Amino acid sequence: MKNYTDRTIPTILCMALLAANLAACAALQRAVPETAPTGDQSAVPSPEAAHKSYMAPLLNAANPVPADWPSFESPELGIQFSYPPLPGEVQYEFNDWPQREGDPTGTLVEWIVSREGGGYTFAAIESENMRVGRELRFVDITNWSYDAAAQEYSVTLAGPNHYQYVVEPLLSVTRPDGLQGIAFRPPSPWKDKPGTDGTYALLNLSIEKRPKIKVISFYFPDPVSLDEVKTVLNSVSINP
Repeated sequence: MKNYTDRTIPTILCMALLAANLAACAALQRAVPETAPTGDQSAVPSPEAAHKSYMAPLLNAANPVPADWPSFESPELGIQFSYPPLPGEVQYEFNDWPQREGDPTGTLVEWIVSREGGGYTFAAIESENMRVGRELRFVDITNWSYDAAAQEYSVTLAGPNHYQYVVEPLLSVTRPDGLQGIAFRPPSPWKDKPGTDGTYALLNLSIEKRPKIKVISFYFPDPVSLDEVKTVLNSVSINP
């Protein structure tokens, strides 16, 4: 039998306690699940989910309007908006034709900028009951809608046939006041027509005194950023 000195016994006891502690730690590590990574990984969208969220309404607050952007209005309708700086003078036209047998009838509002080589309409409002005796163009958009079953956005043009075109939105906007808008590139039937390149944007309207007016339309020649488009849509105000 081995003899232990007074100095050896405390050493053996310490080693025994250390071994017991190590065994307890190992058992505890097996019992506790591995710690989750820092941050909520489930909140990071996949590329597909990120694309879907981009197509959903994006805005919940108005973008600030840059100080150098001019403002425009329709006194008759009580509508105001801001738009990026333009290359020429702006002409405002308000037409409100009575209902009759011939063309035109209904309400048409245009903001037209003049420039070398020809001007263009950059903003327009047209009533649903509008009839025009000419080829339809973007100012004749009277409404837009979303078909949840088909998952398609479409725009409606004025006229007795109420032509509809399916569009692929670049973005959609929901404002704090509930008004919604979309931006899109010209649909296929328009792409072969001169002056249709660019980005279009629509914001639905609710004007109590003008129930036939459902939307304000904007046209942005290339290049334009989507941030600028969102700022324009959020700048629209309606005064009763």
